[in-house]
Amino acid sequence: MAYKALYRIYRPQTFDEVVGQKYILQTLKNAINQNKIAHAYLFTGPRGTGKTTLAKLLAKGVNCTSKFDDKPCNECDNCTAIAEGIHPDVIEIDAASNNGVDEVRDLIDKVKYAPIEGKYKVYIIDEVHMMSQGAFNALLKTLEEPPAHVIFILATTEVHKVLPTIISRCQRFDFGKVSIEDIKKKIVEILNQEGVNYEDEAIELIAELADGGVRDAIGILDQAIAYAGNDLKAQHVRDIYGVASTAEIVEFIELFHKGDTASSLEKINDFDYRGIDIARFTSSLIDILKEIIVFNNTKDSNFLTLTNKESIIKEAEIVGVNLAFDYINILIEALDNYRRVNSPRSFFELAILKLCEVSKKQQNIINDFINIKEEIKVVEVEKESSKQKSVEVEKEEVIVEIDNILNKEEEQIKEPEKKEEEKSKENKEKVSEPSINIKSQESIVFSDDDILNVLVQATKSDKEFVVSRWRLLKSYMTQSKYAGAVSLILDGKPEAVAPSGIILSYLDRPQANLVNKVANYLLVQDFLVELLGKNFVFYAITDADFKRHRQDFLLKRSSNKLPLPQEIKQPKINENIAEDKKESLEVKEDSNKALELGESLFGSFLKVEDK
Repeated sequence: MAYKALYRIYRPQTFDEVVGQKYILQTLKNAINQNKIAHAYLFTGPRGTGKTTLAKLLAKGVNCTSKFDDKPCNECDNCTAIAEGIHPDVIEIDAASNNGVDEVRDLIDKVKYAPIEGKYKVYIIDEVHMMSQGAFNALLKTLEEPPAHVIFILATTEVHKVLPTIISRCQRFDFGKVSIEDIKKKIVEILNQEGVNYEDEAIELIAELADGGVRDAIGILDQAIAYAGNDLKAQHVRDIYGVASTAEIVEFIELFHKGDTASSLEKINDFDYRGIDIARFTSSLIDILKEIIVFNNTKDSNFLTLTNKESIIKEAEIVGVNLAFDYINILIEALDNYRRVNSPRSFFELAILKLCEVSKKQQNIINDFINIKEEIKVVEVEKESSKQKSVEVEKEEVIVEIDNILNKEEEQIKEPEKKEEEKSKENKEKVSEPSINIKSQESIVFSDDDILNVLVQATKSDKEFVVSRWRLLKSYMTQSKYAGAVSLILDGKPEAVAPSGIILSYLDRPQANLVNKVANYLLVQDFLVELLGKNFVFYAITDADFKRHRQDFLLKRSSNKLPLPQEIKQPKINENIAEDKKESLEVKEDSNKALELGESLFGSFLKVEDK
């Protein structure tokens, strides 16, 4: 007797033997038991999910002569004949080879005849989407109003190709992919009945390869048993279908994550020699990376669906979420390109080269960050040391100052009291130093080195703090004493923030220049104490200038030429301020001389008016 394939041997003969599709099974069983049979059904869904099997079970159920509700019984003559495929009233038609108008017209001519042995004449039309337009139109009228003794069951994997007018006349059932757990149970049941030893990993692998199709799973199992004999192992399945293990996939991820291009390419050669399916391997890489992202976000291994959870968790600690997303995007692009070529290896190699480069760039960024942190630690140690020295110096200065005050008090006690006339005369002779009236047009000045010094010391946490406080600026506009300062910095953007320095950027140079006017600068600096809680030195520059300074900073950092952090100093005032002070003193002196001359000439008749 010829060998019979496993999927034919273990085709379900009752509704209870069908794997998955629970709601469809219950609906059809109720329809049979309650005698509410539709005249046309449309079964649609992926291959191997039970469409043809359920069509035959429905045909058996409506023609079963058993007196019990549990139909089909598989014991009556109708059930037995339908199971053997010899029942005259159950006609199976392959629409792929019988898709013309003539075949459909011949079918319609036979529909009018009554059933020979059963209660219903059942037409099962498989792959109905293959029928031509004319054949659909010829079937349409009969499908809408068939004789009472006829049932049509249409099955298709591509329902979008079926005419909407045909679909609307059928009771539609959408078959979904069967879960991996249900497929595994079916495989184990078959292996036990066949007396084959097996590894659990082999069952898992077959269920994953089946992609939701029970018939595909049984077909893969049949081939694996033929290769392995009565002792089925996971490696047998991998050898047949070119599948890499999860451990191999994780090991490969480690290679390109390290940026090890040479070892990655050697591994690809090994995969090619072993016949590993590149497209399936790429999909497996994506699945593992997806698992890494899931674990990084949930920290719960129960959400992981693949085997070897320990290795995935270990890899998740090394590969970050953002980098995993970058890897997945590159692999998806490669997977899409495979469809355009006969051999996908070249695109896969290009994808791996991209992955190595992405990993190297990420590692460079991490190294730069570590170097900066080390530099910051050194600077903080130096600052702490200098602060300690400063405290000691300040203590000494305070002691000296106290001694001076005590000495002065002793001298004042010993010195005889001066007469009231002498005191008044001294008070008249005392001339107070004239105050400097800073012109509003003068600006503060700072150098490129000052900007670079802030960039060297800038930290992310300091910037986040300043930006968070910057959002409160508008709330100060209603307070008259702060409104002027707020209007000056409202359009400014904190680009870099050090512990005691800020770089503000403005789109226009006139805006930056306005803030850098001495009077405005001092006004803003006082307000920043209110806004930020401590004194900050700030530099107002244009957005273009900041980009130039930042580029210079990055170049120096990459070449290890950054200067050591220095104290962030208050900007200087233009030198012409000193000239303004001198001029003010000279004017005051001249005015005093003129006043004395006037008094000698005119006496009490002279009146001086302030303007």
